[in-house]
Amino acid sequence: MHAEQSFEYHSIAMCEEILTSTPVITDVYTKKDGTLQFIKKTSVVTRERGELVAELTGVIVLRRVEDES
Repeated sequence: MHAEQSFEYHSIAMCEEILTSTPVITDVYTKKDGTLQFIKKTSVVTRERGELVAELTGVIVLRRVEDES
């Protein structure tokens, strides 16, 4: 499940520009006695010369299902 996202823009991306997005898992934590696991991913978007264009952050939630066998 998608829980949260944010965008921080540092400069304008132009048409036909080549951009690179580098995603990194920046945090993993649980809530509700481990039933919910949260995974936070941050992506840095740069131009070919390494100039920062944007930082994107998203959190997804995984629900742990107990094995009933």
